Amino acid sequence: MRGYARSIGGHVIAGQGAVADRRLPLAFIEQLVSGAAAAPGEGEKAARVVEEAAEAAREAPCSAEEPLHAHHLRDVAGLLNSPSGAPVLLVADDIHHVDPASRQVLMHFAQNARSRPFAFLFSERVGSWPEYQMFRSALMRMPNCRALWLPRLSPDGVRQVLADSFPEETAARRAAAYHDASGGSPLFVRALVQDHEAERGLRGPGDGGCDDGCDGALVTGEAYAQAVLTCLYRSEPGALRTARWLAVAGPVGAPLIERLEGAEGGSVSRHLHELTAMGLLDGDELCHPAARDAVLGDIPEDARQDMHLRAAELLHEEGESALLVAAHLVAAGWGDAPWALAVLERAAEQAMAEDHIDLAVSCLDQAVHSATDDDTLIRLGTLLIAASWRCAPAVAARRFALLDRLWERGLLGTPQALLLVVCLVWYGRLTEARKALIEIGADTDAQDDPEFRIAEMWLSCWVPLLLRKLPDRSDGAPRTAPPAAPPRAGGGAGTFVSADAGAAAGAARASGLRFTAFSALHDVLYGEPDGSVLVRAEQVLERSRLSEKTYAAVESALLAMVYSDRLDRAAYWSDSLRDQAAARRSPGWEAIFAAARAEVALRQGDLRSALANARFALTYITPESSGLAVGAPMAVMIMAHTAAGEYDEAERLLQRPPAEEMLISRPGLHYMYARGRYWAATGRIRAALGEFMQCGEYMLEWGMDRPSVVPWRAAAAEVHLRLGDRDQARRLVGAEAGRIGAGQHRTRGATVRLLAECADPADRERLLTEAVEALRAGGDRLELARALHDLSRLQQARGDTRQAHVTARSAWEAADACGARALCEEILPGTAAARRGAAGPGAQGHGPRPDTEGHPGRPDAAPRSPGAGALPDAVPGDGSGRRTPYTETLSEAELRVAALAARGLTNRQISNRLWITVSTVEQHLTRVYRKLKVARRRDLPADLIHQEGTPAP
Repeated sequence: MRGYARSIGGHVIAGQGAVADRRLPLAFIEQLVSGAAAAPGEGEKAARVVEEAAEAAREAPCSAEEPLHAHHLRDVAGLLNSPSGAPVLLVADDIHHVDPASRQVLMHFAQNARSRPFAFLFSERVGSWPEYQMFRSALMRMPNCRALWLPRLSPDGVRQVLADSFPEETAARRAAAYHDASGGSPLFVRALVQDHEAERGLRGPGDGGCDDGCDGALVTGEAYAQAVLTCLYRSEPGALRTARWLAVAGPVGAPLIERLEGAEGGSVSRHLHELTAMGLLDGDELCHPAARDAVLGDIPEDARQDMHLRAAELLHEEGESALLVAAHLVAAGWGDAPWALAVLERAAEQAMAEDHIDLAVSCLDQAVHSATDDDTLIRLGTLLIAASWRCAPAVAARRFALLDRLWERGLLGTPQALLLVVCLVWYGRLTEARKALIEIGADTDAQDDPEFRIAEMWLSCWVPLLLRKLPDRSDGAPRTAPPAAPPRAGGGAGTFVSADAGAAAGAARASGLRFTAFSALHDVLYGEPDGSVLVRAEQVLERSRLSEKTYAAVESALLAMVYSDRLDRAAYWSDSLRDQAAARRSPGWEAIFAAARAEVALRQGDLRSALANARFALTYITPESSGLAVGAPMAVMIMAHTAAGEYDEAERLLQRPPAEEMLISRPGLHYMYARGRYWAATGRIRAALGEFMQCGEYMLEWGMDRPSVVPWRAAAAEVHLRLGDRDQARRLVGAEAGRIGAGQHRTRGATVRLLAECADPADRERLLTEAVEALRAGGDRLELARALHDLSRLQQARGDTRQAHVTARSAWEAADACGARALCEEILPGTAAARRGAAGPGAQGHGPRPDTEGHPGRPDAAPRSPGAGALPDAVPGDGSGRRTPYTETLSEAELRVAALAARGLTNRQISNRLWITVSTVEQHLTRVYRKLKVARRRDLPADLIHQEGTPAP
């Protein structure tokens, strides 16, 4: 319209009404006059006329609709005429916001300019503007005055607007999304285009940016948010208030919004109609999440929290769902009323059941913050840590403040807090856990409670050393022994049982599953496992839906399969469980099952899969916050990189000192074994032997001496073979073979392979053939490659070159399939270098470091004679039991401390290992130094490492 007026020589003057100017007389006319072209000196004259009239108007009563006197009115209206007598087009945007004095001038001009060509173009918004209605009514009575309703743009109209900025094809493709987000408002459409252009400019053509023809997602940014707020602030105040309540409360309907606002009947419906006309509403909710965010962000924080609290109270009164009410309580940061705590807890349980874990954690965080009585705090704290664990172990670790709060209040020593004490153990806070367990165990009733017995069994599978400090059981049974029977129906202390019979039965079933799973794992670790272990593990996995109550049972059943060498079933279940955890939006669970899958892959010789799964696990199970759990995936990473010949990668992982508490746990055994493997592979065989023997000491002390868990004797035997001590290696491997359970083909095959290296030449081929068959049955391709390699060398040594070549090729192919480049190079020298550019298991390949202490385990290599600095004849496990000079010089306590110090343990590690204070360690070492006439730790005799509680094979 403006362009047409100018094209025919018309005089266009335009202005915009503003809320801020409604009380400033002639503010709008001042816009028109200052924006119109004027001859020199005429502009100042016009400004004086307007100022004099405005001064007079300011002296008029505030309620006057016609504040200007006749002569002022005539003078100001005359300023609107065209100096040249050309037709006039006067444009007023938001005429409803124009001040009364300016409206009086406009009406006077319209009524007295009928003899001159002129046109008015006014825009107004839907709404209630009482002081504007009189002006509008008078205007509508004038001849040739028409009111035009401008509907919102259709999708095709949006396409036409977009075509000004995008190619036609792109505009057509994007029209529907832009129409939905804009509600058909041209202002919003242009704002969205502006946000798109800004985003494209930020990315740039070389940084993921795209041209106008790309299929980029709808971008909502600052321009869109400002357009939304501009529309709201240009509307009547009630519309802004209603929009804010819609942003806070959501689509709850006009009646509830009226109650929230405390508004009079009908006003909210009018405001909703106005918001719809703006393009801000889609049905009964804001048209786009970005619009809601813009409105919420414009509300001061205190006011927003008050609004959420008001919404929570009213929705609770209306009987709305706990999830909806709880979301407002969380946003308000309030849960002090008894009804609020109940709602938060109920909502959290529902959210966990529906896999909305972030909402569950938020509800429980608020509930724990508001809880005052002890029982409620313990119950809610347990739920909070369980929900946080599903997000990630690192998230759950942030709840240490809660555990500290409970500890300070003396609540962790109560039976109701048993599951929280288990969390302390999981995160390596063993000192507090031990004290709490002592307090709980001192209660005879608690000792007899099935849940306490089940917790003991779990502890025996993770940190058996911890159980030794607990009071004896009332029945005299050892702490590592499982309960004689499953828990009675109904649960006990630490089991949350609803009054509802169905919930009670469910709790009993969950307790029964935990008992079955923990006892299966316990039997594998401590007993003589039989076929029933696998049956029980399968039953648990088949009957359990993954949940907070079944998660520990499922993990334990899975580990029972791993340690039973049922790698095929363990692979199936770990993949299935990881998929379930991903579908349930529980990355913490997914990480744990990925760690189990990594262990399975490592034992199958699949180094690539082992590394991939372990890396994923370590994105959520971090060394800084995950306590004991980090040991297993870290061990897999170290072992896999070492087997692949990627020694620099393994070294990088070992540079971070492990938590001391982790080292005295079952995962710590895997970590120490992996570290020993790395040291052995890189030539530090004395350090490796010390590490393997330390594993053995722990496993013997705990009663967890199973080769399928950690084959420490076999690993130590390999070191003794490299040192030329075949007799000691034979004793260790023979003892290892006698501890292998039925059906553990993988463990048996790896052990028999080493037994062949120690055996007489006449027996080696038979044993290696037996090892190959067992390893094929057990599914470990890497150990199979080693056995085939040994067999090929034996065939070569006896002159069967043709068969040796065939066997070596099979060994190389198996090693290559595993990604074990170091073994490939050993089998067929030069092949690993030729394939160095190929993708390996890890980030890159690294050649092995020179081995200056003999070739690992080669039966046809000449044994090396121990020379200066070699290990003495008295080796761990020789069963001699003879006294040494140290037993004559040092006390038993001093000898234990000295032996651990000689192995390189720090004072803190020795303290944790022996359950004595650091100060006591320092005192013992001072006396040891004096008696042995040495100045420092590194001067301690090397053979001291064999003196402390030497494990027998």
